[in-house]
Amino acid sequence: MHIGIDFITKIGPRSWRGFLAVIIDLLMLAINGYIVYLSIFFIFANKLKRTPVLDLPALYVNLALTTGFTLMTAYALFFLCRDIFRLLGTQAR
Repeated sequence: MHIGIDFITKIGPRSWRGFLAVIIDLLMLAINGYIVYLSIFFIFANKLKRTPVLDLPALYVNLALTTGFTLMTAYALFFLCRDIFRLLGTQAR
């Protein structure tokens, strides 16, 4: 976890830590998902532009943004499921 988020979970009561972890995971999922959504619009807005030096379509350069945040969204979803299973007291397979 980020050091600031880790601090927030440490200052609260011990019984709230699992719940706070789920809330933080939900926020991370929402933020990353929203950036993926916006990056798709960004790609469509710049799909006809070309890079100045290599004269490649800007689509290929801008796909890095979408790909990276899609992977981070999947990562956040994994941790959200893990923390929900921990909160409920069941083991994830």
